[in-house]
Amino acid sequence: MAAAVDASRVSDYNLPMRFASALHRSSDLGAAVDAAADTIRKQLGGKVDLLFPFLRASDPNDYRRLPELLEVRFPGATMFGCAAKGVIGAGHE
Repeated sequence: MAAAVDASRVSDYNLPMRFASALHRSSDLGAAVDAAADTIRKQLGGKVDLLFPFLRASDPNDYRRLPELLEVRFPGATMFGCAAKGVIGAGHE
């Protein structure tokens, strides 16, 4: 997951983009999203505007549920996500 500066605040355009990454492995999608959201918030300490979630799920319904879970934790954030066979992040490749 990544985050950028809030584009609605013109004065922020001169600030560098903020970026955070989290990787959590769990068979429980809700628990994994909670853990990743906590990690992202700790790294950024502010509003998240843009998310790039990657998901490898054994339950096909998790692909439908992920945007809903992220919207609750990051209201208003734009999301561009994809399914992944192998997932990298947080320094793990």
